[in-house]
Amino acid sequence: MYSEICPVCLQTAEQSGLDDEDVATVDCPQCGLFRVTFEAKQELLGERVLGDKYSRARANISGWLNQNRDFLLETDTIDALALLPTPDVLTRVDRVMAALEKDTTFIGQKADLKVRRYMGVSCSINPDELVSLLIYLQEKGWIKTQLSSVGEPVGDTLWGINMTPAGWIHLDENRRTLAASSQGFVAMWFDKALDDAYLKGFQPAIHSAGYDPVRMDRIEHLDMIDDRTIAEIRRSRFLVADLTGHRGGVYYEAGFATGLALPVIWTCREDDRKGLHFDIRQYNCIFWDTPDTLRDKLRHRIESVLGRGPRAQTHGI
Repeated sequence: MYSEICPVCLQTAEQSGLDDEDVATVDCPQCGLFRVTFEAKQELLGERVLGDKYSRARANISGWLNQNRDFLLETDTIDALALLPTPDVLTRVDRVMAALEKDTTFIGQKADLKVRRYMGVSCSINPDELVSLLIYLQEKGWIKTQLSSVGEPVGDTLWGINMTPAGWIHLDENRRTLAASSQGFVAMWFDKALDDAYLKGFQPAIHSAGYDPVRMDRIEHLDMIDDRTIAEIRRSRFLVADLTGHRGGVYYEAGFATGLALPVIWTCREDDRKGLHFDIRQYNCIFWDTPDTLRDKLRHRIESVLGRGPRAQTHGI
């Protein structure tokens, strides 16, 4: 490993040399561990693609990479990642809280908060933005810090930050809310050729596991479709992403769910296996050829990963 500029956040990071496939491994304090091809690295280092190190796109990608460890950045994924929406403020502060929980082992323990790591976790453009989020958390009574205002000098480490009992309670309440959700969101191609797959595969599998299946084209609403989709994903306990047809919307919705730390269960029809992107092939994807096999495999995966859902009794299971 050697020190070099991270192609995403443009700060110093540890990197390995390019291997036979022209892929470098980057271990960045801000972006986490990821891989990048030589061509993608050259593009990312050019300001014309994402702008300077304080651009919103770079901050958003840094936060996304934090949630998707060991992702391979290629030239054909840069444009899509550049369009990632900035997570809402509540999501960003909850990510800070979750990271702080990992960095402490008991209530009241003081932590040395690494500025670059928490900038990445919270999609912060600069230290001032991170400090603003920390001050909000302090005002909520969830953490204690020595910070009193934005603009204070910030080094590589913020000393003496600890999570209060109220902060631990907030995290516990978030987990209970997530566990209590009975909704399983299905992201898939809305093509008639897949109607049987949904009606005889996805829907009964989720239902049998004790959850309520939700697919956007089967919900009556008056909202803008994108806004309602995001709202329904937020309400869900997990997301099933079927990659049959390789629709861009499915990849986007799966990425959004991953950013929320929701479990994503990947599925794909067997005859479309070859079209899977390299980065998806590393996940434990369910390949199916008939709705019946899909139903059985998916139900088993849901129950294995999440357990029986809150609707199990009311569904008569």
